[in-house]
Amino acid sequence: MLKTKVKAGAITNLTDARYFAAWEVHWLGFALDPADEAQLDPATARAIREWVDGVEIVGEFGLQSPAEIRSIAEAVGLDTLQLGPFAPPADCEALDGYRLIKEIVPEPGIDLAGLRAQLAPFAGKVGHFLLSLDKAGADWPTLQSGRQPLGPADLRQLCEEFPVILALPCPAGQLEELLARIRPAAIGLRGGEEEKVGYKSFDELDELFELLAIEV
Repeated sequence: MLKTKVKAGAITNLTDARYFAAWEVHWLGFALDPADEAQLDPATARAIREWVDGVEIVGEFGLQSPAEIRSIAEAVGLDTLQLGPFAPPADCEALDGYRLIKEIVPEPGIDLAGLRAQLAPFAGKVGHFLLSLDKAGADWPTLQSGRQPLGPADLRQLCEEFPVILALPCPAGQLEELLARIRPAAIGLRGGEEEKVGYKSFDELDELFELLAIEV
């Protein structure tokens, strides 16, 4: 069991999928957007899905229409749909019946008011927001530096108002501080390429998960 929920996204191989499932992450995400460099074809995603259990399977989408998303969701057997940064609120209604995550990629220089304005139209329509600060080039040390309009106190306020999955690179040794100060609903991690088929080093992730693990 983990201290906080974790979403592992951009899974491209069974090695990653099994690793994250063994750590009991809450969500396991496949990039099903053709424009994503980590894009996985639906057939491969379906095959990997059948090898893991105990996790919610998320399809991570981009600019696809609701009809395309629904078709892929049925083919893969998805539990949850992640809508891309440009998806409008109307897409939520068109995808009724699925649990939804809305991805938000903040623009450079955005402040708390600007973020609120992006999340508010989706409030009550999605279960969680994935705040992809990693894709905006931010990390925890930079956020604490005070050089950006958005700081730890702002993120804490946002997480009090909305159910946020926080994707923000953070040294393992500072993770507990981040969780205590920001209090997100969950954190977001990403998979990566195998070093060779069936093999990959997870040393950095092991350190992080060992900090998150609750001894039972």
